[in-house]
Amino acid sequence: MMSNEIFIIGKNHFLHNGLREIIREGFSGKKSRFTIRQVNLVELMQIDASYKTKKRYSIAIVPAHMYETLHIFAGMEQIKMVPGNLSLADINALLSEVVASDISQSRVNANNSLCLTAKERRYCYLVYSGISNKKIARYFQCTEKNVSYLKRKIMSKWQCKNSLDFYKTINYFYAESDEVHGESAAI
Repeated sequence: MMSNEIFIIGKNHFLHNGLREIIREGFSGKKSRFTIRQVNLVELMQIDASYKTKKRYSIAIVPAHMYETLHIFAGMEQIKMVPGNLSLADINALLSEVVASDISQSRVNANNSLCLTAKERRYCYLVYSGISNKKIARYFQCTEKNVSYLKRKIMSKWQCKNSLDFYKTINYFYAESDEVHGESAAI
């Protein structure tokens, strides 16, 4: 029996119980089993990385008000992010996609160039945490010039006009993420 995981970012018990009921009604007796996990964004990024090696796919339901930011910033490769305000029919269709493992071909990647690689996401997190480019270069085992190039590449993807826009975007994302998980912002 195949086991599939569905992820919910944040603690939304209403959504968790609703999903459990949809799965019980629509997928009982089929050759698949679902596990629903409530996770934070960092955990989801780690899971996405492990799924890449296992060639697994899944979906993550994120708060609707954060969907656009998370979709652009997180750049998940194996986990499809969807907003939490989907209809029952859409949720049923997504679950069917996961069961069929066709999610990789039917993904809706609005603009893949906006999605960040794992290294770019790590860089943004380190910048948000207040780490200098010099220390980031040591962490990535590269030169400061390469770190600057990485920053310019991200700025280009996000169409930031200057460094201030870049830092505002990072701060906006992490401040939103921290609020959802009940953590205090680092900056």
